[in-house]
Amino acid sequence: MRVGEYTRIGRTVIYRRTIGLRKTFFAFFFSLALLSGTHNAFAAPSVSVPDGYTITTQRQLAPGLTHVQMASFSPPERVNIALLAHGSKLELRTVLSNDAIAEDGPRLERTSSMCLRIRCVVAVNGDFYAEAGQPVGGLVSGGELVRTPNNSHHQLLIQPGQPPVAETAFPWKGTLVSTDLQGLSLDGVNVDRGTGKLVLYTPAFGPSTRTNDFGVELTIDIVQPSGPLRLGRTALVRVTGIRENAGDTSIPAGGAVLSGHNERAYDLIDLWHRIQTQATSAEALLRIESTPELAESVGGTPILVRNGSRWFGDENRSFYKGRHPRTIVGWNDAGDVFLVTVDGRQSGDSVGMTLGEAASFMIGLGATDALNLDGGGSTTFVTRGAVLNRPSDRIVIRSGHEQIVREAGAGEHVLGYVERPVSVALAIVAPGDRTSGLGDPFAAGPITLPDVRTAVPSSPAVARTAGTAPAVVSPMGVELPATSHDDVAGAIALIVIALAAIVGRRRLAPAG
Repeated sequence: MRVGEYTRIGRTVIYRRTIGLRKTFFAFFFSLALLSGTHNAFAAPSVSVPDGYTITTQRQLAPGLTHVQMASFSPPERVNIALLAHGSKLELRTVLSNDAIAEDGPRLERTSSMCLRIRCVVAVNGDFYAEAGQPVGGLVSGGELVRTPNNSHHQLLIQPGQPPVAETAFPWKGTLVSTDLQGLSLDGVNVDRGTGKLVLYTPAFGPSTRTNDFGVELTIDIVQPSGPLRLGRTALVRVTGIRENAGDTSIPAGGAVLSGHNERAYDLIDLWHRIQTQATSAEALLRIESTPELAESVGGTPILVRNGSRWFGDENRSFYKGRHPRTIVGWNDAGDVFLVTVDGRQSGDSVGMTLGEAASFMIGLGATDALNLDGGGSTTFVTRGAVLNRPSDRIVIRSGHEQIVREAGAGEHVLGYVERPVSVALAIVAPGDRTSGLGDPFAAGPITLPDVRTAVPSSPAVARTAGTAPAVVSPMGVELPATSHDDVAGAIALIVIALAAIVGRRRLAPAG
């Protein structure tokens, strides 16, 4: 009886074990098939390695998006690269700091803050900015002309479905046509109103026009279509009021302000008079267009590479010939895009590049074209809100107080490196509604980046409004492991470990 009972129990255990193992192995091979399918669903382009550099880390952040870290030892350099493959469903997007060109509160915002706000996968800092914190060049975001370009500045131009282009500014035109068929041409959008100019101010500029009293301003409501004024789309607007010799007009949330000076002020007075005398309707058509029609654009300078060759000429000043942190956007003939940051001003670790070296590096990387963006202390490389490079600005103790400095003096103790707020970021995002706050579709992807989001220290000398003040990153920066990774191999290894644990746990479990 005992032997028979033991036999029956043994058969039952063996039977249960067989079913469990079958299920486990089925799950293993099913998971393997899914991982292989996911991994091969998008063939990411290979990255070329410039002479003197080695790859320290390479991993896929999302389908069609690869993050690569490179290093060299003579001179010491540390480089972060995001390679966005042509044909990826991800998109390049420009992001305006605090969603405003000019406002009463803090103007600038950290790149990491902008990335978190729009749920980006990768972001780098964008255009240079002036003392007032406004971008130097033009800005197009989501097809909206946020700011007209500066004709002495270069622009990255992004058209739907086309490889990027870098040019000096870009042609644009804005016209308001009243029902009596008289037209007014715009001289600028969300820029300072110059002498004899007519400028359109939209809610993207800020709460008010910030103009002086020497002009005339008309307020308008956008009737249809609602929302921002998009390039290449005609909007029906309604003129609602006029202010003469009284600047700084409030910008209506669903409208805009036309601001004119000198003869352009008289143009606005004349339009208002025709409306009041019913010579024309208060409604008019407003259209802004660019050539080519743009989805995104951000400023930078100079163009480093064009058609595979260095494009710019050296100037005898530090901006060109000095070694500094650099931020660069480049692309190749296939339409693959590179977002690149080079750390600098960190002796023995990463000293930065001259512009000539930056151009050579981009050519070695495989870029046929490249544009220099703001660098120095602004250089920041972010993935999903985490700063992965080491910004060059640092906090030191100087005269007994914490101060943020560009470089530490002799004998000064560095407390940490800080992320500098900037005016614009260039981000890689998932497609979709730009304002709905969609969840990150890659949050559950195969790669989990370290949770190293920036934190502002408690010291009152540093802690200010989140997103606007510099934020301390790790005193040693944030670096991924200095090894290459294969996502599928790593996932398979985890499944094998889990399988072994399941089998072992079943062997140890009591019978019955």
